[in-house]
Amino acid sequence: MKLFSKKQFICGLLILNGLYCNAQDLLQGNKNWYSTYLFCKLNKRFFLDDYLLVGFDTQGHKFSFVQNDLALNYKLTSKLTTFVGVANYIYKWQPTYNGVYDIPVSRIGTISFLRASVGFKYKSHFLKNFEMDQSLAFQSYYPSLEKYQSRIAYSNQISYARKKTPWSLSPFAQVGLYYYLNGIPSIYYDNDGQMSGYYSADGLHRMRLKFGLKMKPFKNHSNFGVILYYCVQKEFNFNKLGGHLLNTSRNLPISEKQTIVYPFNNYNIYGVQLNYIFGKSKKK
Repeated sequence: MKLFSKKQFICGLLILNGLYCNAQDLLQGNKNWYSTYLFCKLNKRFFLDDYLLVGFDTQGHKFSFVQNDLALNYKLTSKLTTFVGVANYIYKWQPTYNGVYDIPVSRIGTISFLRASVGFKYKSHFLKNFEMDQSLAFQSYYPSLEKYQSRIAYSNQISYARKKTPWSLSPFAQVGLYYYLNGIPSIYYDNDGQMSGYYSADGLHRMRLKFGLKMKPFKNHSNFGVILYYCVQKEFNFNKLGGHLLNTSRNLPISEKQTIVYPFNNYNIYGVQLNYIFGKSKKK
């Protein structure tokens, strides 16, 4: 008995082929992101999905990064899915990394990270024509990033799901929240400039707001879709859930330079995504 069909085997090879990618750390400013999402059903319960993202800085359209996320999903119920995933990141080495990351630098000036993920997805309908897609994941990076080694990521996307619109147009809005854990410890100071502690900046520190439009522009190819979106990333401090501050400064005399601990990383994203579902029958 065959475990997978020829089509499913080819799908797996395509996804695994994209697992090793290059990436660059993100800077402040506007971004242009281009991505693909591949979905491959293995059987009634299991499916693979792969998210490949290429980013550019808007100014000068300079290459910024590439990342690839591969996940194996298991459908628990018609609404609830659990998943495990692995992602590959390779960041361009920057002088600010000196003394932070003890990682071999490649010949082309990059350092690499891996990310393991486990979590749940929940899909539901409400008000007849709307869908809600929620996900909750625990993610861990190896080696540790500066601000966190692990994080808890929650997202909630609401879409207009009426199918009889032209091109199956579906506007959506999404919010993502991220709780940082176990980053590289840093020295913190009180208002008098005295050391008050040495710890990582744990806490709820990141939010992403995304607004976009999903569509299927080809009537006879319903397995192909396009997403256009705008996204805002903001980092912040929210002490009510515990943890420690980002973007704090050491209170020093005027004659000395002030030191910022983990500056906020904020930027805007203009994105295009192409989706493809393997194995879905075409409309006749």
